[in-house]
Amino acid sequence: MNKTIFVCIFSFGLSFASYASVNLDQEAIYNAVEVEHHRGEAQASQGSQGNETAEPDFDPRTPESIRGVDSDGDGLRDSYKAAVLSTYQRPEVIEIVMFLGREYLDIFNISLDKSIQYSVEDAARKYNNIRVLEKCVNELLREGEILKTPSQLYANTVFRAVRYRIGKDRLFSQMNSDIKLFDLPEKTCPNPTLQALLE
Repeated sequence: MNKTIFVCIFSFGLSFASYASVNLDQEAIYNAVEVEHHRGEAQASQGSQGNETAEPDFDPRTPESIRGVDSDGDGLRDSYKAAVLSTYQRPEVIEIVMFLGREYLDIFNISLDKSIQYSVEDAARKYNNIRVLEKCVNELLREGEILKTPSQLYANTVFRAVRYRIGKDRLFSQMNSDIKLFDLPEKTCPNPTLQALLE
């Protein structure tokens, strides 16, 4: 095969794979969510068996379901808060993942409401907050200090995972997609106690 033609075909294949990974098959998502939703109903009928509190029987596609219930209005979904407290023991980790939970709510909101617009500076600050703290917890996961990341606990359904991805993409676009605005901190974790675990 002509080398030029092979390179073109290979490049097209990579581009198509990238496109397909972003443009998720909506029918597949719906089917997966329906399975998960019915599984959740079955678990709820038997009582809570996981590390999250039961949530109301919302349609999983709706903004109400994606955001979840925040009964005390502190910016944290009840089920996420319960999962955090049962998953992590170190107060320093809990502090970070609770902060991330409030940032994740903003991510969900921007994914659900296209009218939400941040300034470039505010978008960069929020994106960097998430990026730096996620890097910290990912390193803690790699070192075996934690067993799950907060994003796994927060984006714990198919639709929440999709909204998490969409929200981060929209936030990055409001930074004008400028990677020069990324913070490059010297330390992996902003908390000195957690940083010591990684050294």
